[in-house]
Amino acid sequence: MLQGVQSLTPELWQQVQVVVDQTLQQPESSRPAFLDEACAGNSDLRLEVESLLAEAEEASDFMERPVLVLRGEEPEQEPAPAQEPGGRRIGHYRILRHVGSGGMGTVHLAARTDDYEQPVAIKILKRGMDTDEIVRRFEHERQILANLDHPNISKLLDGGTTDDGRPYFVMERVEGERIDRYCDDHELTIRQRLELFRKVCAAVHFAHRNLVVHRDLKPGNILVNEEGEPKLLDFGIAKLLESELASTQSPTLPLLTTVGTGPMTPRYASPEQVRGGVITTASDVYSLGVLLYKLLSGHRPYRLKDRSAAELFDAICSQDPIKPSEATGLRGEPGHDGSEITLASIAEARAEDPRKLRRRLVGDLDCIVLKALRKEPEERYGSAEQLSEDIRHNLEGLPVEARKGNLVYQAAKFVRRNRVRIVMTAAALVITLLAVGWWVSQNQAEHEREIAESLAALFTDLRDLKPKAGEEEGFAQRFHLQVGQYVDNMKLAEILNNQGMAIKDEGGFRTAEILFHEALAMERRLVGDEHPEVVLTMNNLAAALAAQGRHDEAEDIYKQALELKIKVHGRRSPEAAISLNNLGVLYQNTGRLAESEPLINESLDIRREFLGSDSVQVGITLNNRAFLYQLRGDFAAAEADYRETLRILRDQYGADVPPVARALRNLATVLQAQDKNEEAEQAARQALAILQKYFKHWQIADAESVLGGTLMALERYDEAEPLLTQSYPFIETTKGGNARQTREARERLRAWEELSRTLPDRE
Repeated sequence: MLQGVQSLTPELWQQVQVVVDQTLQQPESSRPAFLDEACAGNSDLRLEVESLLAEAEEASDFMERPVLVLRGEEPEQEPAPAQEPGGRRIGHYRILRHVGSGGMGTVHLAARTDDYEQPVAIKILKRGMDTDEIVRRFEHERQILANLDHPNISKLLDGGTTDDGRPYFVMERVEGERIDRYCDDHELTIRQRLELFRKVCAAVHFAHRNLVVHRDLKPGNILVNEEGEPKLLDFGIAKLLESELASTQSPTLPLLTTVGTGPMTPRYASPEQVRGGVITTASDVYSLGVLLYKLLSGHRPYRLKDRSAAELFDAICSQDPIKPSEATGLRGEPGHDGSEITLASIAEARAEDPRKLRRRLVGDLDCIVLKALRKEPEERYGSAEQLSEDIRHNLEGLPVEARKGNLVYQAAKFVRRNRVRIVMTAAALVITLLAVGWWVSQNQAEHEREIAESLAALFTDLRDLKPKAGEEEGFAQRFHLQVGQYVDNMKLAEILNNQGMAIKDEGGFRTAEILFHEALAMERRLVGDEHPEVVLTMNNLAAALAAQGRHDEAEDIYKQALELKIKVHGRRSPEAAISLNNLGVLYQNTGRLAESEPLINESLDIRREFLGSDSVQVGITLNNRAFLYQLRGDFAAAEADYRETLRILRDQYGADVPPVARALRNLATVLQAQDKNEEAEQAARQALAILQKYFKHWQIADAESVLGGTLMALERYDEAEPLLTQSYPFIETTKGGNARQTREARERLRAWEELSRTLPDRE
């Protein structure tokens, strides 16, 4: 229990929570020294902190732990001396076991003792906490819960006073998992997370309509049950809104509570909470914003260096959070299991390709979250319902309030909603880009930035506007007139590049070429021929040309890019290594192996020297050299390089991401070539399982073809046949006839067709 509770002022309580929070993040051995520094001779503060630390059940999670955690899988805990003994009866209920403790009360699992078989949770005011203020607050929570009857809010069932005069109340037993862990453990997609979050918003809005501000919204106070329904818990520090004020408030303004610093969870608290200012419904909207930030990006809004209370409060009150889409690429923050959060782990928990996760968050979702996190309450959403509605608009492809749009943004949304009705002339692009031209003509840099970001959503839809066979040249001319005539903007050039890469990966090589040409022309006009972005776009363009079998054109551009890099950076540079590698791969694919090998080896040596032997770039180059060995028939050397590639990628990305899957796929092919078919099958199946989590396109078909070839070598013909026959047409259609994957799949299919003629009829 809190030892000095009668003298526990709001200011001291605030300090206590922050110091406890920071202490629990320290290693066990470092905590005494940390407390000496944090408490700085304040014996009252030290006493309260140590008292709460003694009660903490989960060291890394105390400041986010719900008061009513009733997860069935948690182990039973021995009752502390101040806890209720098992078997004691309170009213119509029998205490079964202690579950947890909050600031004021203890929570117990109990069962009715009369004819009703109903498991419940009982919250009882702690012994020694029966001051007038604490009793009033405890009874206040009971009154709040009595007024809240909502399917996503835990229900108050009963209440009363124990024999020794302590108030208690009885709640429905909520078995579930805290919302952030539930989302990760069940690998909910971004859409599923948003739909679940909207239910939380509905519960919060219901509380607000009943004049209640929760003030402690955080993952630990929102459990998700087996049916996937969230339950909002713990109104222990909630505030009833002033009814006299509420009755006169405009419905568009947030309702107010009294002023004053009170109990809170600092990491989810609003600026006005940590300042001790006026608490409104907007304070809960802010906390919902922090929660949404975490559900989407896997991180919290603020990056702290020394994790001190002063730094945390300064971040909440004055620092602008980075966009959730950008946060996905950050490292260093621990996850639920203590391991470091990475882009790969975040994407895997959302069943998303790491490359596409950021694109899903860019734009609408970034703006929605950041609007909820505005420092000034009046700048946030006016209610939890408005926040929920903006999310609904995003899910339905409608414009969102957080991006009160210019014409570009509105047109982008129109294209996305009506993509089936958009003809290849892309008439909507004309309207959109005319608007862009008008804005750019105003010479306002901020408008240009907003335009370019809005266009990101629009150009994403180019993947669905690929020209049909025979229409590519007309499409290229129209696209050039629509884009080049009106816009010169490096941000737009970046968007064109990114979308070109995405379309190229999905087999739209000619469309990607068109986008790269436009980006290259735009960049050259803006920054000249020697800028790094220009050279990068040249490499992208050459890759798109090579994929179409236009190797001479691709070679010429790769050589130009290499010359520019040598001129600016020197031949012995990481920048030149990129072009050396690319040119070497082009020679590989055209059978010029003698010319390819020295370029790839030179690139490998440079990358090892400048980037280290374990860098991803070294792994990529080793993979390319392995393929060179494979083409020569030196399968043992190829296997060694593929295995080293696999090791590097696993070390850098983790074991369950697409780059690792592609390395496993390549290893499977060379193992099969050496008749190591059991190992080959294992590698191919691992690759396929990973890719099926992230993709629904040609890479899965390619992995199926590799597995089919391995199964054919193992004489498991019934399993091999559908994999080989069904995968090839999809790969050919998507990648084109000249791609390496298409050629290899064609060879496997032909081998199967020849073999099948010699096999007896099979049932």
